Amino acid sequence: MDPEERRGEVIGEVFEFSSGGGDLGGQGEWIVRVRGDSMWIANVRRGEATEYGAHRITKDEYKKLWRLVDVADIHELETSTRPGKEKETIYMFSVTETRGPTYSVDIWRDDAREDEYLRNLTRYLAKLIHKYTVKKPQL
Repeated sequence: MDPEERRGEVIGEVFEFSSGGGDLGGQGEWIVRVRGDSMWIANVRRGEATEYGAHRITKDEYKKLWRLVDVADIHELETSTRPGKEKETIYMFSVTETRGPTYSVDIWRDDAREDEYLRNLTRYLAKLIHKYTVKKPQL
């Protein structure tokens, strides 16, 4: 496959997610960057990075992912201020609008799981990570 074809459409909004490492079953940190229908995935575990590269997601995956990002209202969320629990990881969500500002928020995993929209978003990200890496992340 031509690398440019695999890369997909890369103009427009950018969404980024990091699972922040922590104690995710020893899986380390999952990093996902989505621009248009191009999704780049990496994993950092015990100081070693594994890049799974850029993947062109399907039209249905694109629509569902961006709908979940939109309803999560990341630009309206506030960064967690409470102290973290032992071995708790912090998620990073970031959206950059087309020719606009970037909104980033750091939220403790347990707090993100209490938010229905973030919970749905992270579940779908886990599904996509599994599909494109054949690894089953524990987000």
